[in-house]
Amino acid sequence: MSAGNSFGPTLEDDQSAIWGAGIQESFHPGPRWSATLGARYDHHSEFGGAFSPRATSSWLFADKKWKARLSAGSAFRAPSIGELRYPFSGNPDLQPERSRSYEAGVERYFKGGRAEISLFWSDFRDLILFDFATFRNENIGRARARGVELAWRQEVSEHVAFDTGYTYLDGEDRATGQPLLRRPRHRAFAAAFIHPHKELLVSLRATFAGKRDDVDALTFLRVEDPSYVRFDLYARYHRLRFSPYLRMENLADRRYEEADGFPAPRRRIAAGLDVQL
Repeated sequence: MSAGNSFGPTLEDDQSAIWGAGIQESFHPGPRWSATLGARYDHHSEFGGAFSPRATSSWLFADKKWKARLSAGSAFRAPSIGELRYPFSGNPDLQPERSRSYEAGVERYFKGGRAEISLFWSDFRDLILFDFATFRNENIGRARARGVELAWRQEVSEHVAFDTGYTYLDGEDRATGQPLLRRPRHRAFAAAFIHPHKELLVSLRATFAGKRDDVDALTFLRVEDPSYVRFDLYARYHRLRFSPYLRMENLADRRYEEADGFPAPRRRIAAGLDVQL
């Protein structure tokens, strides 16, 4: 990998190689019980190999209106070349991220819809984050993310459907006891899908992100980013092999920052045409 700017080369002929292989098997021990077992092996040219198993299981109750599910697994992520060697922010001493995650959930089925609640817990070791104190990427020795997710999907009619969700997240740097940066405790979305007729789809989505800890881009002191709401619009018309579409992001042209000191783009409009050959 090579990169540069007006000051000259920043990365020159830096390279790494990673390959992976996985296996997965699904089975049904009973008429309403299903399970999946899987494993993945990744090998990085600099950091060696890592084995990541995963297991899921679900049980559909006799009335077929309720489902319970459980899952557990581990994951591995090696630092990118930029995180390791990019000038100023790169850190050649970085170690790969490793995590273990667990989730338990319940689903309730309605006519034309579904509601669900999930509890999740993830433990991270050597989580890679940008440290404004040293102005480079660093490993956090131990971190934790836990919370709850709620979701509801419903078809109101053959022409209208909606999808809503809410997430409460408690993310903590276990070394300092402080919240993880740029991870809001409260996040939610609501989307409506409208089919005026079968060829046309129009969707409107609102996304909410709550207050979150951050670091001031100038003073490097810990600050709190304000919450924001963003609206997006998408329309698509499909006829024969042609599908013209229109996408408008940040429809209300709001000013907000996902990270302190880095303003998000204002209203963005994109249009195009998909052709099936």
